[in-house]
Amino acid sequence: MKHILTVFLTVAAIAVFGQVTVNNQFSVKLDISDPIPSEKFAEKELKHYLGKIFGTTESVLNRKNGPSIILRYDKSLGLEEFNISSDKAGNIVIRGGRIRGVLLGTYYFLDRKLGVHWYSPYDEYVPKAKAIKVSGLPYRGKSVYEARLMLGHRDRKSRLWTTRNLLTTNAVVNDLDPNLGEVSVFAPPASCHGLFRIIPGVKYKDHPEFFALIRGKRQDPMKISVGLDFCLTNQGLIDATIKECREYLKKAPDATYISIQEGDGTIGNCECGPCQKLKRDCGNRESARWVYFANKVGEALKDEFPKVKFLIFAYTASKAPPKNIKANDNVAVQLCAWGNHRGKPYAHYHNKNGNTLMRQLKAWKEVCPNILIWDYTYTFSDCFLQQPDILLNIDNIKSFAEFGANGIFPEDNYPIVIAYGIPFRSWLLARAMWNPDECDGEKLEETFCMEYFGPKAGKYMLEYYRNIRKVHHKQGLVAFTGGGAIGNAAFERPEVTAYSLKLFDQALNAVKGDRVYTRRILETRLPVLYRALIDYQKVKPLANLKMSPQDLADEMIHYLMGKQKSAYLHNYYKGYIARINALIHGASIKADTNRRYGMNSPARAFDGKIGSYWHAGAGNGWVQIEFDTKRPLHRITTSFYHGSGAVTIDYQIDGSFDGVTWFPIVKRNVSKWNRKTYLHFVDTKLDTIVEAKFVRTSIHRVMFEVRTGVLAGNDALVGEQWFNLKELPAQLFSKERPPKEI
Repeated sequence: MKHILTVFLTVAAIAVFGQVTVNNQFSVKLDISDPIPSEKFAEKELKHYLGKIFGTTESVLNRKNGPSIILRYDKSLGLEEFNISSDKAGNIVIRGGRIRGVLLGTYYFLDRKLGVHWYSPYDEYVPKAKAIKVSGLPYRGKSVYEARLMLGHRDRKSRLWTTRNLLTTNAVVNDLDPNLGEVSVFAPPASCHGLFRIIPGVKYKDHPEFFALIRGKRQDPMKISVGLDFCLTNQGLIDATIKECREYLKKAPDATYISIQEGDGTIGNCECGPCQKLKRDCGNRESARWVYFANKVGEALKDEFPKVKFLIFAYTASKAPPKNIKANDNVAVQLCAWGNHRGKPYAHYHNKNGNTLMRQLKAWKEVCPNILIWDYTYTFSDCFLQQPDILLNIDNIKSFAEFGANGIFPEDNYPIVIAYGIPFRSWLLARAMWNPDECDGEKLEETFCMEYFGPKAGKYMLEYYRNIRKVHHKQGLVAFTGGGAIGNAAFERPEVTAYSLKLFDQALNAVKGDRVYTRRILETRLPVLYRALIDYQKVKPLANLKMSPQDLADEMIHYLMGKQKSAYLHNYYKGYIARINALIHGASIKADTNRRYGMNSPARAFDGKIGSYWHAGAGNGWVQIEFDTKRPLHRITTSFYHGSGAVTIDYQIDGSFDGVTWFPIVKRNVSKWNRKTYLHFVDTKLDTIVEAKFVRTSIHRVMFEVRTGVLAGNDALVGEQWFNLKELPAQLFSKERPPKEI
């Protein structure tokens, strides 16, 4: 009887119309005469997961006869390429190139064909089955992107998650794992903002001519920061960069890129004659100077390092592509999607500035053959915001490829960011970066919810994701950037938060007693608790909420305290805890705004601390406070903080009894900064006493000085607002920066 059963299983494994049924009778064969570490590791991983899925025994996995999954090296395939096929005997053959082809092919097979999913570095799903039908063979594995990068922690589990999800490593050469087939994508010294590491500020003492000429003086980067520009037409700077790059590339001759990119948010571009002439000749674009510089460096090193591309940014001032100049074949440009709205896909006709980004990508492709994208897929500073539409990432990744991008880096920042769609977003991004055409977003969302939260709770969690997306889509385009929602976002309304809380309660009840599923649901609920804390007075009756503001804060803080074991995360989470405590104050004052940026929420404009502030994340916005009852006002004192050296602020202050109909308290006015103090503040004594239950401060425009006589728009800030003060705080008159409040 045992013999007959074995024969049946063997026959069932024979390929029929490209379909093979895999079961516990399959062995694993490493058919490579001299395997490299990543190929040996692929064999080990395949055996491990076949055992977990089918209960396959060690003796069967190592058996020499019978159906097999065969791993083979194929020299005709590239670094990360693989093919998966079946043969007439019913075997499955995974052939891959070196260094990573066999390993990535193995993970693709386990994931896409057998249903093993690595949702986070610490959470996996492994199906239990007697047999699984494998179809869709043969499959040619080659990503649409040659570079698929994601920012994250560099611990062993995170690096393993990166490889299992078919991403390229984001490592610099000094930290590569041969078992994972990691390769040096970036040569040292850095994976971005590299020129400030290659030509550090300490060189200013000996070579001030390397740095930007502004107002007739070479600027010292040690005094100004990495936002300072270089004199990119200076031959001495070019020669020094060539020399330093040569030494770094000797350590990583096979690297894909070396970053010679500008610093973060470069301001004050070089005003020397050659730089300005080059800029004028190329359409008055700052990017021309960077293309020129990269061409010069690349030309000098192309014969020594033929595989390397010299990487520059298209970022802030350099974002628009130049005219009348082309980048060489060994130059690459990384276009940054900074400040773009994420409420709709970038290519959606309603997303105007997203459309601008796509036009810039298309135009850059005509200037440079090698384009990387730096996308901002998470929120800066505020780790507890919800993301209303995670699935639009698939559309964006598809559009980038269609418009000619060769690589993509979504700045995802897991595990620092622990909400905002985590871990679903990170898993989905990795999957889409391999091939967005293989991604059915709604099916993947359902799979994630049913597997990650369990079948009992999955239906409630799926409804949570679908509902905030439905509400978001129904509203139309609401600009959703790295800082949060701009506009009165419907998915953040109290009634939506109340419904979400109900769904989470149902999900928790469904998995009561299961510690793993409960932990995952509680983690995913964090941004909803955060939203409830912000809008507590409105959410409480709608959700029949029994938790006090302190209870909400305590649950969030309890989770964060458990995450502080890592020294890497300690300071981040310490800051988050302090800011959650600050929101308890916000629950009582009922502050609101039409713009939110990071953790600098509206409540911080009314917390009595000059060192904290509300930040609109744009050149205009409003912030308001609702008092418990009508209040007589005779004096309003507002600190507008310092902006970035803001010199004029166009603002007004209005009052209301119902939050709908408004009347002027302080008419629209332009205030100029008194440079004798660090803070820009206005103290207004009203001519007559005014009663109001709501007070709203609207900032129409903020201007700051880039250089003498040149003004630019800046973000709106309110550091603190007081009502009916008897005397002004002494700190308002200080020349020093106030102590920073986290």
